[in-house]
Amino acid sequence: MTVSETTWDLTRGEFDAARLALLRRRFVTFARVVGLLVIIKTVLVALLASAHQLELSLPLRLAFATKILLGLAILCLPFLFKRRLALLNHRQILWRAGILIVLAVITQVTGAEVLGRLITNLLAGLGIEHTVSPVGPLMLILGLIYTAAALTVPWHLREALWPLLAALFILVCAMLIDRSAYWLRPAHLYYLALAGAPGLLISWVRSSHIRERIAFRALAGRYQSIYSDLEAARRIHEALFPNEIDHGPVQFAYRYRPAREIGGDFLAAIKDNNGGLTLALLDVTGHGVAAALAVNRLHGEIKRVTAEHPDAGPREFVIALNHYMFLTLSDEYLYATGVVVHFDVEKKRLRVCNAGHPAPLLRRADGTVHKFDANAAMLGILDGDAFITTEHAVPIDTDDRLLLYTDGAVEAVNSTEQFLGIAGLTKRFQDSPSTDPDALARDIEASVQAFSDGGLLDDTLIAIACLSNEPLGET
Repeated sequence: MTVSETTWDLTRGEFDAARLALLRRRFVTFARVVGLLVIIKTVLVALLASAHQLELSLPLRLAFATKILLGLAILCLPFLFKRRLALLNHRQILWRAGILIVLAVITQVTGAEVLGRLITNLLAGLGIEHTVSPVGPLMLILGLIYTAAALTVPWHLREALWPLLAALFILVCAMLIDRSAYWLRPAHLYYLALAGAPGLLISWVRSSHIRERIAFRALAGRYQSIYSDLEAARRIHEALFPNEIDHGPVQFAYRYRPAREIGGDFLAAIKDNNGGLTLALLDVTGHGVAAALAVNRLHGEIKRVTAEHPDAGPREFVIALNHYMFLTLSDEYLYATGVVVHFDVEKKRLRVCNAGHPAPLLRRADGTVHKFDANAAMLGILDGDAFITTEHAVPIDTDDRLLLYTDGAVEAVNSTEQFLGIAGLTKRFQDSPSTDPDALARDIEASVQAFSDGGLLDDTLIAIACLSNEPLGET
Protein backbone atom coordinates (compact mmCIF):
# COMPACT_ATOMS: atom_id res chain seq x y z
CA MET A 1 0.00 0.00 0.00
CA THR A 2 1.40 3.38 -0.98
CA VAL A 3 1.40 6.48 1.20
CA SER A 4 -1.21 8.21 -0.92
CA GLU A 5 -3.52 5.19 -0.62
CA THR A 6 -3.05 5.15 3.14
CA THR A 7 -4.22 8.75 3.61
CA TRP A 8 -7.56 7.96 2.00
CA ASP A 9 -8.24 5.43 4.74
CA LEU A 10 -8.99 8.44 6.96
CA THR A 11 -12.20 10.40 6.66
CA ARG A 12 -12.00 14.18 6.70
CA GLY A 13 -13.29 14.20 10.26
CA GLU A 14 -10.69 11.67 11.39
CA PHE A 15 -7.92 13.62 9.68
CA ASP A 16 -9.01 16.92 11.26
CA ALA A 17 -9.25 15.30 14.68
CA ALA A 18 -5.79 13.76 14.31
CA ARG A 19 -4.30 17.05 13.13
CA LEU A 20 -5.92 18.93 16.02
CA ALA A 21 -4.51 16.43 18.55
CA LEU A 22 -1.06 16.84 17.00
CA LEU A 23 -1.39 20.64 17.01
CA ARG A 24 -2.22 20.65 20.71
CA ARG A 25 0.84 18.59 21.54
CA ARG A 26 3.12 20.61 19.28
CA PHE A 27 1.79 23.92 20.61
CA VAL A 28 3.04 22.95 24.06
CA THR A 29 6.47 22.15 22.61
CA PHE A 30 6.46 25.36 20.59
CA ALA A 31 5.62 27.48 23.64
CA ARG A 32 8.47 25.89 25.57
CA VAL A 33 10.96 26.54 22.76
CA VAL A 34 9.90 30.15 22.19
CA GLY A 35 9.80 30.90 25.92
CA LEU A 36 13.29 29.48 26.39
CA LEU A 37 14.62 31.38 23.35
CA VAL A 38 13.26 34.68 24.68
CA ILE A 39 14.67 34.08 28.17
CA ILE A 40 18.08 32.81 27.02
CA LYS A 41 18.55 35.62 24.50
CA THR A 42 17.53 38.31 26.99
CA VAL A 43 19.73 36.99 29.79
CA LEU A 44 22.65 36.50 27.42
CA VAL A 45 22.46 40.07 26.08
CA ALA A 46 22.14 41.44 29.64
CA LEU A 47 25.21 39.48 30.78
CA LEU A 48 27.24 40.63 27.76
CA ALA A 49 26.22 44.23 28.39
CA SER A 50 27.27 43.93 32.02
CA ALA A 51 30.56 42.24 31.12
CA HIS A 52 31.45 45.03 28.68
CA GLN A 53 30.26 47.70 31.13
CA LEU A 54 27.66 48.94 28.70
CA GLU A 55 25.44 51.40 30.51
CA LEU A 56 21.77 50.50 30.31
CA SER A 57 19.12 53.08 30.99
CA LEU A 58 16.28 52.39 33.40
CA PRO A 59 13.76 51.90 30.56
CA LEU A 60 16.10 49.32 28.98
CA ARG A 61 16.46 47.49 32.28
CA LEU A 62 12.71 47.45 32.68
CA ALA A 63 12.38 46.23 29.09
CA PHE A 64 14.82 43.38 29.81
CA ALA A 65 12.92 42.41 32.95
CA THR A 66 9.63 42.54 31.04
CA LYS A 67 11.02 40.26 28.33
CA ILE A 68 12.16 37.70 30.90
CA LEU A 69 8.70 37.75 32.43
CA LEU A 70 7.22 37.39 28.95
CA GLY A 71 9.43 34.37 28.27
CA LEU A 72 8.34 32.77 31.54
CA ALA A 73 4.70 33.50 30.72
CA ILE A 74 5.04 31.89 27.28
CA LEU A 75 6.82 28.92 28.86
CA CYS A 76 4.04 28.40 31.41
CA LEU A 77 1.15 29.29 29.12
CA PRO A 78 0.20 25.72 28.06
CA PHE A 79 0.19 24.55 31.67
CA LEU A 80 -1.80 27.50 33.02
CA PHE A 81 -4.45 27.15 30.33
CA LYS A 82 -4.35 23.38 29.83
CA ARG A 83 -8.14 22.95 29.96
CA ARG A 84 -8.67 25.95 27.71
CA LEU A 85 -6.21 24.55 25.19
CA ALA A 86 -8.19 21.31 25.02
CA LEU A 87 -11.25 23.27 23.84
CA LEU A 88 -9.56 25.24 21.06
CA ASN A 89 -9.90 24.28 17.41
CA HIS A 90 -6.93 24.21 15.05
CA ARG A 91 -7.45 27.77 13.75
CA GLN A 92 -7.53 29.16 17.27
CA ILE A 93 -4.34 27.30 18.17
CA LEU A 94 -2.56 28.52 15.05
CA TRP A 95 -3.75 32.07 15.77
CA ARG A 96 -2.25 31.92 19.25
CA ALA A 97 0.98 30.46 17.91
CA GLY A 98 1.23 33.35 15.48
CA ILE A 99 0.61 35.90 18.24
CA LEU A 100 3.41 34.36 20.29
CA ILE A 101 5.78 34.67 17.35
CA VAL A 102 4.88 38.32 16.79
CA LEU A 103 5.21 39.16 20.51
CA ALA A 104 8.52 37.31 20.80
CA VAL A 105 9.98 39.13 17.78
CA ILE A 106 8.69 42.65 18.48
CA THR A 107 9.73 42.61 22.13
CA GLN A 108 13.27 41.75 21.10
CA VAL A 109 13.77 45.06 19.28
CA THR A 110 15.37 46.71 22.33
CA GLY A 111 17.60 43.69 22.82
CA ALA A 112 18.63 43.92 19.19
CA GLU A 113 19.63 47.55 19.69
CA VAL A 114 21.74 46.67 22.73
CA LEU A 115 23.30 43.74 20.89
CA GLY A 116 24.13 46.06 17.99
CA ARG A 117 25.85 48.48 20.37
CA LEU A 118 27.81 45.61 21.94
CA ILE A 119 29.07 44.47 18.55
CA THR A 120 29.92 48.10 17.64
CA ASN A 121 32.01 48.43 20.82
CA LEU A 122 33.74 45.13 20.16
CA LEU A 123 34.65 46.27 16.65
CA ALA A 124 35.91 49.59 18.01
CA GLY A 125 38.17 47.67 20.41
CA LEU A 126 39.62 45.97 17.38
CA GLY A 127 40.22 49.31 15.68
CA ILE A 128 37.27 49.00 13.32
CA GLU A 129 35.07 52.03 13.25
CA HIS A 130 31.67 50.74 12.16
CA THR A 131 28.23 51.23 13.62
CA VAL A 132 26.31 47.96 13.63
CA SER A 133 22.63 48.37 12.95
CA PRO A 134 20.19 46.39 15.12
CA VAL A 135 18.79 44.90 11.90
CA GLY A 136 21.38 42.08 11.88
CA PRO A 137 20.66 40.90 15.46
CA LEU A 138 16.93 41.28 14.86
CA MET A 139 17.22 39.15 11.72
CA LEU A 140 18.94 36.48 13.80
CA ILE A 141 16.24 36.61 16.48
CA LEU A 142 13.43 36.52 13.91
CA GLY A 143 15.08 33.65 12.05
CA LEU A 144 15.57 31.57 15.21
CA ILE A 145 12.01 32.02 16.50
CA TYR A 146 10.37 31.56 13.12
CA THR A 147 12.47 28.49 12.30
CA ALA A 148 11.63 26.99 15.69
CA ALA A 149 7.95 27.48 14.89
CA ALA A 150 8.35 25.89 11.46
CA LEU A 151 10.05 22.86 13.02
CA THR A 152 7.44 22.29 15.72
CA VAL A 153 4.05 23.53 14.47
CA PRO A 154 2.44 21.30 11.80
CA TRP A 155 1.02 24.07 9.64
CA HIS A 156 0.66 24.72 5.93
CA LEU A 157 2.61 27.39 4.08
CA ARG A 158 -0.36 29.76 4.02
CA GLU A 159 -0.84 29.36 7.75
CA ALA A 160 2.87 29.92 8.37
CA LEU A 161 3.01 33.12 6.34
CA TRP A 162 0.76 35.42 8.34
CA PRO A 163 2.89 35.69 11.56
CA LEU A 164 5.86 36.85 9.46
CA LEU A 165 3.72 39.37 7.58
CA ALA A 166 2.19 40.57 10.86
CA ALA A 167 5.64 41.16 12.41
CA LEU A 168 6.79 43.07 9.32
CA PHE A 169 3.58 45.12 9.33
CA ILE A 170 4.15 46.17 12.94
CA LEU A 171 7.72 47.18 12.10
CA VAL A 172 6.42 49.25 9.16
CA CYS A 173 3.98 50.98 11.49
CA ALA A 174 6.84 51.66 13.92
CA MET A 175 8.92 53.08 11.08
CA LEU A 176 6.09 55.39 10.03
CA ILE A 177 5.46 56.53 13.61
CA ASP A 178 9.10 57.00 14.66
CA ARG A 179 10.88 58.37 11.62
CA SER A 180 13.88 59.26 13.78
CA ALA A 181 14.83 55.64 14.29
CA TYR A 182 18.29 55.58 12.78
CA TRP A 183 18.29 51.88 11.94
CA LEU A 184 14.80 51.23 10.64
CA ARG A 185 14.67 51.84 6.90
CA PRO A 186 12.42 50.46 4.14
CA ALA A 187 15.32 48.44 2.74
CA HIS A 188 15.79 46.79 6.12
CA LEU A 189 12.33 45.27 5.90
CA TYR A 190 13.60 43.29 2.94
CA TYR A 191 16.39 41.81 5.06
CA LEU A 192 13.98 41.01 7.86
CA ALA A 193 11.72 39.25 5.39
CA LEU A 194 14.72 37.20 4.25
CA ALA A 195 15.26 36.14 7.86
CA GLY A 196 11.94 34.34 7.69
CA ALA A 197 12.87 32.52 4.47
CA PRO A 198 14.37 29.42 6.19
CA GLY A 199 11.22 29.00 8.29
CA LEU A 200 8.99 29.40 5.23
CA LEU A 201 11.07 26.87 3.31
CA ILE A 202 10.86 24.38 6.16
CA SER A 203 7.09 24.92 6.43
CA TRP A 204 6.67 24.40 2.68
CA VAL A 205 8.69 21.17 2.69
CA ARG A 206 6.92 19.81 5.74
CA SER A 207 3.45 20.87 4.58
CA SER A 208 3.85 18.85 1.37
CA HIS A 209 3.96 15.70 3.52
CA ILE A 210 1.84 16.82 6.47
CA ARG A 211 -1.25 14.88 5.43
CA GLU A 212 0.69 11.65 5.08
CA ARG A 213 2.47 12.12 8.42
CA ILE A 214 -0.73 12.93 10.27
CA ALA A 215 -2.53 10.08 8.52
CA PHE A 216 0.16 7.62 9.53
CA ARG A 217 0.01 8.83 13.12
CA ALA A 218 -3.77 8.59 13.20
CA LEU A 219 -3.83 5.18 11.53
CA ALA A 220 -1.17 3.92 13.94
CA GLY A 221 -3.28 5.13 16.86
CA ARG A 222 -6.39 3.59 15.34
CA TYR A 223 -4.55 0.31 14.77
CA GLN A 224 -3.39 0.28 18.38
CA SER A 225 -6.93 0.93 19.56
CA ILE A 226 -8.32 -1.83 17.36
CA TYR A 227 -5.54 -4.18 18.45
CA SER A 228 -6.33 -3.50 22.11
CA ASP A 229 -10.01 -4.15 21.45
CA LEU A 230 -9.16 -7.40 19.68
CA GLU A 231 -6.94 -8.47 22.56
CA ALA A 232 -9.81 -7.88 24.97
CA ALA A 233 -12.21 -9.68 22.62
CA ARG A 234 -9.79 -12.58 22.39
CA ARG A 235 -9.67 -12.94 26.16
CA ILE A 236 -13.47 -12.90 26.32
CA HIS A 237 -13.72 -15.33 23.39
CA GLU A 238 -11.24 -17.81 24.84
CA ALA A 239 -12.97 -17.60 28.22
CA LEU A 240 -15.85 -19.45 26.52
CA PHE A 241 -13.60 -22.47 26.02
CA PRO A 242 -13.95 -25.24 28.61
CA ASN A 243 -11.42 -26.19 31.25
CA GLU A 244 -9.39 -29.27 30.45
CA ILE A 245 -10.24 -32.41 32.39
CA ASP A 246 -7.26 -34.39 33.72
CA HIS A 247 -9.14 -36.55 36.27
CA GLY A 248 -12.24 -38.70 36.07
CA PRO A 249 -13.66 -41.35 33.75
CA VAL A 250 -13.25 -39.14 30.65
CA GLN A 251 -10.26 -36.86 30.21
CA PHE A 252 -9.37 -34.39 27.51
CA ALA A 253 -6.92 -31.60 26.65
CA TYR A 254 -6.66 -29.18 23.76
CA ARG A 255 -4.47 -26.58 22.08
CA TYR A 256 -5.89 -23.56 20.24
CA ARG A 257 -4.00 -21.14 18.00
CA PRO A 258 -6.03 -18.57 16.00
CA ALA A 259 -4.55 -17.36 12.72
CA ARG A 260 -5.32 -13.78 13.77
CA GLU A 261 -5.92 -12.16 17.14
CA ILE A 262 -9.29 -13.86 17.32
CA GLY A 263 -10.67 -16.84 15.48
CA GLY A 264 -13.67 -18.94 14.51
CA ASP A 265 -12.80 -22.33 16.05
CA PHE A 266 -14.59 -23.45 19.17
CA LEU A 267 -14.78 -26.37 21.56
CA ALA A 268 -17.53 -27.11 24.09
CA ALA A 269 -17.50 -29.82 26.75
CA ILE A 270 -20.67 -31.03 28.47
CA LYS A 271 -20.60 -33.59 31.27
CA ASP A 272 -23.53 -35.86 32.03
CA ASN A 273 -24.66 -37.34 35.34
CA ASN A 274 -23.20 -40.77 34.50
CA GLY A 275 -19.67 -39.48 34.06
CA GLY A 276 -19.93 -39.33 30.29
CA LEU A 277 -18.74 -36.39 28.24
CA THR A 278 -19.96 -34.70 25.07
CA LEU A 279 -17.47 -32.68 23.05
CA ALA A 280 -18.63 -30.31 20.29
CA LEU A 281 -15.90 -28.94 18.03
CA LEU A 282 -16.93 -26.25 15.53
CA ASP A 283 -15.14 -24.38 12.78
CA VAL A 284 -16.98 -21.33 11.42
CA THR A 285 -16.12 -20.42 7.83
CA GLY A 286 -13.38 -17.82 7.59
CA HIS A 287 -11.56 -16.39 10.55
CA GLY A 288 -11.31 -13.12 12.38
CA VAL A 289 -13.97 -11.01 14.08
CA ALA A 290 -16.99 -12.18 12.05
CA ALA A 291 -16.21 -15.84 12.72
CA ALA A 292 -15.61 -15.14 16.43
CA LEU A 293 -18.96 -13.34 16.73
CA ALA A 294 -20.65 -16.35 15.16
CA VAL A 295 -18.87 -18.62 17.67
CA ASN A 296 -20.20 -16.52 20.54
CA ARG A 297 -23.73 -16.99 19.28
CA LEU A 298 -23.21 -20.74 18.79
CA HIS A 299 -21.91 -20.96 22.34
CA GLY A 300 -25.23 -19.57 23.56
CA GLU A 301 -27.14 -22.08 21.44
CA ILE A 302 -25.08 -24.95 22.84
CA LYS A 303 -25.93 -23.78 26.37
CA ARG A 304 -29.62 -23.66 25.45
CA VAL A 305 -29.64 -27.15 23.91
CA THR A 306 -27.79 -28.55 26.92
CA ALA A 307 -30.24 -26.98 29.37
CA GLU A 308 -33.42 -27.95 27.48
CA HIS A 309 -32.27 -31.38 26.24
CA PRO A 310 -29.71 -32.77 28.72
CA ASP A 311 -29.93 -36.24 27.16
CA ALA A 312 -29.36 -35.06 23.59
CA GLY A 313 -26.94 -37.24 21.69
CA PRO A 314 -24.47 -36.12 19.00
CA ARG A 315 -27.07 -36.39 16.20
CA GLU A 316 -29.65 -34.29 18.10
CA PHE A 317 -26.95 -31.75 18.93
CA VAL A 318 -25.92 -31.42 15.28
CA ILE A 319 -29.52 -31.07 14.10
CA ALA A 320 -30.15 -28.30 16.67
CA LEU A 321 -26.99 -26.41 15.77
CA ASN A 322 -27.72 -26.73 12.05
CA HIS A 323 -31.25 -25.38 12.50
CA TYR A 324 -29.95 -22.44 14.50
CA MET A 325 -27.27 -21.57 11.94
CA PHE A 326 -29.72 -21.90 9.06
CA LEU A 327 -32.17 -19.49 10.70
CA THR A 328 -29.75 -16.93 12.11
CA LEU A 329 -26.38 -16.97 10.32
CA SER A 330 -26.85 -18.30 6.80
CA ASP A 331 -28.26 -14.94 5.65
CA GLU A 332 -24.83 -13.51 6.49
CA TYR A 333 -23.15 -16.32 4.51
CA LEU A 334 -21.73 -17.76 7.69
CA TYR A 335 -21.60 -21.53 7.89
CA ALA A 336 -19.67 -24.04 9.94
CA THR A 337 -18.34 -27.54 9.96
CA GLY A 338 -18.59 -29.40 13.21
CA VAL A 339 -18.26 -32.70 14.96
CA VAL A 340 -20.04 -33.80 18.13
CA VAL A 341 -18.81 -36.85 20.04
CA HIS A 342 -20.13 -38.53 23.16
CA PHE A 343 -18.17 -40.80 25.48
CA ASP A 344 -20.52 -43.29 27.09
CA VAL A 345 -18.68 -44.46 30.20
CA GLU A 346 -21.12 -47.22 31.18
CA LYS A 347 -21.26 -48.87 27.74
CA LYS A 348 -17.67 -47.90 26.79
CA ARG A 349 -19.00 -46.60 23.52
CA LEU A 350 -18.10 -43.61 21.38
CA ARG A 351 -20.81 -41.92 19.33
CA VAL A 352 -19.81 -39.49 16.61
CA CYS A 353 -21.78 -37.17 14.35
CA ASN A 354 -19.68 -35.36 11.76
CA ALA A 355 -21.21 -32.39 9.87
CA GLY A 356 -18.85 -31.76 6.98
CA HIS A 357 -15.83 -31.64 9.29
CA PRO A 358 -12.36 -33.18 8.79
CA ALA A 359 -12.58 -36.78 10.04
CA PRO A 360 -11.84 -37.32 13.75
CA LEU A 361 -9.17 -39.99 14.31
CA LEU A 362 -9.38 -42.78 16.87
CA ARG A 363 -6.02 -44.41 17.66
CA ARG A 364 -6.42 -47.93 18.98
CA ALA A 365 -4.04 -49.63 21.38
CA ASP A 366 -2.45 -51.59 18.52
CA GLY A 367 -1.62 -48.34 16.64
CA THR A 368 -4.33 -48.61 14.01
CA VAL A 369 -6.33 -45.48 13.33
CA HIS A 370 -10.05 -45.33 12.62
CA LYS A 371 -11.50 -42.31 10.77
CA PHE A 372 -15.01 -40.95 11.25
CA ASP A 373 -15.95 -39.44 7.91
CA ALA A 374 -18.72 -36.88 7.55
CA ASN A 375 -22.24 -38.24 7.82
CA ALA A 376 -24.00 -34.85 7.42
CA ALA A 377 -23.67 -31.68 5.39
CA MET A 378 -21.95 -28.68 6.88
CA LEU A 379 -24.05 -26.61 9.26
CA GLY A 380 -26.36 -23.87 7.97
CA ILE A 381 -26.72 -24.89 4.32
CA LEU A 382 -29.75 -27.20 4.52
CA ASP A 383 -32.59 -27.48 7.00
CA GLY A 384 -35.52 -29.67 7.89
CA ASP A 385 -35.89 -32.95 6.02
CA ALA A 386 -33.17 -31.91 3.57
CA PHE A 387 -30.60 -32.10 6.37
CA ILE A 388 -29.94 -35.82 6.70
CA THR A 389 -27.54 -37.11 9.31
CA THR A 390 -26.64 -40.29 11.15
CA GLU A 391 -24.23 -41.33 13.88
CA HIS A 392 -21.12 -43.47 14.05
CA ALA A 393 -21.01 -45.72 17.11
CA VAL A 394 -17.94 -47.77 18.02
CA PRO A 395 -16.66 -49.45 21.16
CA ILE A 396 -13.84 -47.66 22.92
CA ASP A 397 -11.27 -48.72 25.49
CA THR A 398 -9.12 -46.84 27.96
CA ASP A 399 -6.05 -47.35 25.76
CA ASP A 400 -7.70 -45.61 22.79
CA ARG A 401 -7.13 -41.94 22.04
CA LEU A 402 -9.47 -39.69 20.03
CA LEU A 403 -8.07 -36.75 18.04
CA LEU A 404 -10.38 -33.88 17.08
CA TYR A 405 -8.99 -31.04 14.99
CA THR A 406 -9.91 -28.19 12.67
CA ASP A 407 -8.73 -27.81 9.11
CA GLY A 408 -5.95 -25.43 10.13
CA ALA A 409 -3.99 -28.51 11.21
CA VAL A 410 -4.30 -30.47 7.97
CA GLU A 411 -3.91 -27.34 5.81
CA ALA A 412 -0.49 -26.51 7.30
CA VAL A 413 1.92 -25.79 4.44
CA ASN A 414 5.68 -26.34 4.47
CA SER A 415 8.41 -24.44 2.64
CA THR A 416 7.86 -26.47 -0.54
CA GLU A 417 4.15 -25.56 -0.51
CA GLN A 418 3.04 -29.07 0.40
CA PHE A 419 0.03 -29.57 2.66
CA LEU A 420 0.32 -31.75 5.73
CA GLY A 421 -3.05 -33.31 4.95
CA ILE A 422 -4.99 -35.92 6.90
CA ALA A 423 -2.45 -38.58 5.98
CA GLY A 424 0.40 -36.52 7.44
CA LEU A 425 -1.55 -35.73 10.58
CA THR A 426 -2.55 -39.38 10.98
CA LYS A 427 1.07 -40.51 10.77
CA ARG A 428 2.16 -38.00 13.42
CA PHE A 429 -0.73 -39.14 15.60
CA GLN A 430 0.32 -42.78 15.20
CA ASP A 431 4.01 -42.08 15.77
CA SER A 432 3.61 -40.03 18.95
CA PRO A 433 4.66 -42.09 21.99
CA SER A 434 2.51 -39.98 24.33
CA THR A 435 -0.65 -41.34 25.85
CA ASP A 436 -1.51 -38.55 28.30
CA PRO A 437 -4.04 -36.25 26.56
CA ASP A 438 -2.16 -33.07 27.44
CA ALA A 439 1.22 -34.42 26.31
CA LEU A 440 -0.29 -35.89 23.15
CA ALA A 441 -2.01 -32.58 22.29
CA ARG A 442 1.32 -30.79 22.77
CA ASP A 443 3.09 -33.32 20.54
CA ILE A 444 0.55 -32.94 17.72
CA GLU A 445 0.63 -29.13 17.95
CA ALA A 446 4.44 -29.06 17.93
CA SER A 447 4.54 -31.43 14.96
CA VAL A 448 2.11 -29.28 12.95
CA GLN A 449 4.05 -26.14 13.86
CA ALA A 450 7.34 -27.72 12.86
CA PHE A 451 5.90 -28.83 9.51
CA SER A 452 4.67 -25.30 8.69
CA ASP A 453 7.74 -23.52 10.15
CA GLY A 454 5.41 -21.82 12.65
CA GLY A 455 3.32 -20.05 10.01
CA LEU A 456 -0.23 -21.40 10.17
CA LEU A 457 -2.66 -20.11 7.55
CA ASP A 458 -5.88 -20.83 9.43
CA ASP A 459 -7.18 -21.16 12.97
CA THR A 460 -5.94 -24.42 14.48
CA LEU A 461 -7.65 -26.32 17.26
CA ILE A 462 -6.41 -29.74 18.38
CA ALA A 463 -8.17 -31.80 21.09
CA ILE A 464 -7.34 -35.20 22.55
CA ALA A 465 -9.88 -37.19 24.59
CA CYS A 466 -9.94 -40.65 26.11
CA LEU A 467 -11.60 -42.90 28.65
CA SER A 468 -9.74 -43.65 31.87
CA ASN A 469 -10.05 -46.11 34.73
CA GLU A 470 -10.62 -43.33 37.28
CA PRO A 471 -14.04 -43.42 38.94
CA LEU A 472 -16.53 -40.57 38.70
CA GLY A 473 -15.87 -39.48 42.28
CA GLU A 474 -12.37 -38.23 41.38
CA THR A 475 -13.55 -35.76 38.72
